[in-house]
Amino acid sequence: MVTQQKPKALVIGNCRGRAGIIDALRGTAFAIIEATEGRRGLKHVLEDAPSVVIISAGITGADAVSLLRAIRCLTSAPILLVGSGRGTDTGQALSHGADAFVPQSRHLEITSVYVNTLLSRN
Repeated sequence: MVTQQKPKALVIGNCRGRAGIIDALRGTAFAIIEATEGRRGLKHVLEDAPSVVIISAGITGADAVSLLRAIRCLTSAPILLVGSGRGTDTGQALSHGADAFVPQSRHLEITSVYVNTLLSRN
């Protein structure tokens, strides 16, 4: 009997942002991989081949753009940027490799809906 592996969701970001996203994904069909910073996230992209990459708002500005570019060079998996929209230029994020911007809210279960929607398109 062949056992099918769960798709992997890599969540990159600071503790608070990452924790909320992970809570939203618990109980879904995803095996969750965590990274507290970009360099570790890149390592997971290379070693674990995630089905989706989710970057929390804790990584902003030039760091986010550099991370998006690097991840996009390594994988064609969907990349979601989750944030408030205040400190993050969504247009810039989308032009540098993100597939979608997900507004951060108290209703984090919406994040899992976005992830599932993007994965169903691939």
